[in-house]
Amino acid sequence: MQRADVRISAQQLYDAFAADEQAANRLYLDKVIEVTGVVLEVQQAGTGLGILLDAGVGKPGGVHCSVTMGNGVKVPAAGNTVIIKGKCAGFLADVNIADAALLQ
Repeated sequence: MQRADVRISAQQLYDAFAADEQAANRLYLDKVIEVTGVVLEVQQAGTGLGILLDAGVGKPGGVHCSVTMGNGVKVPAAGNTVIIKGKCAGFLADVNIADAALLQ
């Protein structure tokens, strides 16, 4: 995967979209984002993982990352802090990160 255009926390990314979606789209949409956050939930389906990162206490959504599992990828547990890199696909209740890789 290519170099990250932006490094940001899950909370900062979510807050940017929640405050002004159009402005956040200009900054982040279709860019490679390296996002750091605390895992709220993990859903495994076939060779993919859906990892929801916490956007902060009281927030109705989070940052949903679609990760393709490869060799040696460990499924993170809820409560762990992770770094995920992928392409920002916009905002639909959650900020969506597609084609993502689990870095840590």
